[in-house]
Amino acid sequence: VGSIDFRTVAGQVVDSGMLGRVLGAEQSNTSVVLGETLLLKLFRQVSPGVNPDIELHRALAETGCTNVAPLRAWLETEQDGELTMLGMAQDFVADSAEGWTTALASVRDLLAGDREPENAAADFAGEAHDLGAAVAQVHADLAQELGTSDRPAADSVDEILARVEAAADVVPALADHLPAARDLIARAEAAGTTAVQRIHGDLHLGQVLRTPSRWLLIDFEGEPAKSLDERRQSDSALRDVAGMLRSFDYAAHHLLLGDSDASDDDYERASRWVQRNSDAFCDGYASVAGTDPRDRADLLAAYELDKAVYEAVYEARNRPT
Repeated sequence: VGSIDFRTVAGQVVDSGMLGRVLGAEQSNTSVVLGETLLLKLFRQVSPGVNPDIELHRALAETGCTNVAPLRAWLETEQDGELTMLGMAQDFVADSAEGWTTALASVRDLLAGDREPENAAADFAGEAHDLGAAVAQVHADLAQELGTSDRPAADSVDEILARVEAAADVVPALADHLPAARDLIARAEAAGTTAVQRIHGDLHLGQVLRTPSRWLLIDFEGEPAKSLDERRQSDSALRDVAGMLRSFDYAAHHLLLGDSDASDDDYERASRWVQRNSDAFCDGYASVAGTDPRDRADLLAAYELDKAVYEAVYEARNRPT
């Protein structure tokens, strides 16, 4: 394949000879822990061009962002004369817990008793608030380093509508919901212009880590179903917010699906867990951003619908059962 270069971030030195162990978690890349100090992520699906995970980590490093694991180095080569990135090395965060696992523990505790979310021993609202603040800080840092621009909300709405219409071909059951979906999306057209910037692009509870001191965002590659060019496009920060709100809903109902013993009360308490943590997340986001995502409720709802439909298509293609 020609030469492969190992590039280090300016001022960084990476030791050679470190022993590695492969992580077995389900993911789209292969991750190797080196010397228990670095995480080497090797991209299994390689596209020519600048990888957004490396690109955005480098930009965040310039701002001194503390809500990501620092990038130390990356692998690159030339493919048909074009720069192609093959992997990246960043600090390994050993004392962390995945956001999905943490949230599920809270839901499991809630459903095990008859308490309300705010009275559960593993109440997640404080964590959701801090997570919202972390996401807002990353958005602010990306905007500072890479800039923002304005875009007509109608453009985003048209793209969402096209994806929802196309999804019905993959998941026929969605067809019954298209009239309601079109009405919801149409309401978002009144949003006028919206600020767009570089964002995470595929944010959910599985893309965040809780350390003893803070939340970290990981995996800035964007949605795997999109092309590299699509994943590098600017978008509204509301897309990331919507992804996390959808993830709260996903986590709350995950343990109930297929459970024949689940009662209406279980579903109602799970829904209240979603609302409590969604509000806490938005409160935390607003505390840093200065603007509340809920102030643009119609556009946020359209992004949430877009994410929900994406999930349905993903499951149909990858986990049809």
